[in-house]
Amino acid sequence: MRFTSGKEYMNWEGKKLAFIGMSGVGKSALSSYLDPANWTRVCTDFDLAVGPLRPELENFAGIDFPVGHDDISILSSYVGKLGKLELGGLDFVTFKERQRRHAIAERQTFEELIDKIKQISGSAIIDAGGSLVEILDFEKNDPLRESLAELVFFVFIEANPDEVSKLIKRQLAAPKPMFYQPDFLDLALTDFGRAIEDTDPDEFIRFVFPRLC
Repeated sequence: MRFTSGKEYMNWEGKKLAFIGMSGVGKSALSSYLDPANWTRVCTDFDLAVGPLRPELENFAGIDFPVGHDDISILSSYVGKLGKLELGGLDFVTFKERQRRHAIAERQTFEELIDKIKQISGSAIIDAGGSLVEILDFEKNDPLRESLAELVFFVFIEANPDEVSKLIKRQLAAPKPMFYQPDFLDLALTDFGRAIEDTDPDEFIRFVFPRLC
């Protein structure tokens, strides 16, 4: 299934859309405007938490960990922040392992998403979360991305310079855990140039987030 334009596709019945873009750009907010009577909403972060990543989350927060379609904060808590343990940070080995497990489980979630999409007869919106653009490779051939593209029309929400500035200011004011590509993280730590185990976890996020924009 190939599409010549987004405008053409929007006129089709049973369309499946996935908003993609950097964390905080408004993907979930935009999807909330669609009439639930006409659109099935699929939240992949929720599916990730109750599916492939569930064993890790149960070990982390207990078998009855809190999660909902509009409350997936448990994922951020699990990913955590790299930095001084006394300030709530994680050591490098633990942080890297959680990042690795998150990446594997998220790809599994998108693999399962293919079957879920096929079972939805009407229109659907895929609330894919901010890390989709890091998990699926949009620059090189990625079989999973290509399989999804046969079923889903990806809509990239690009922030303009003013919006990027606001996103950066928001993250600097209240840093939240992030998923990083391994090579990006290693390079950022080198450029950071300080012992991460002695660093305030929020300080590293404030350093690295503008580099993601």
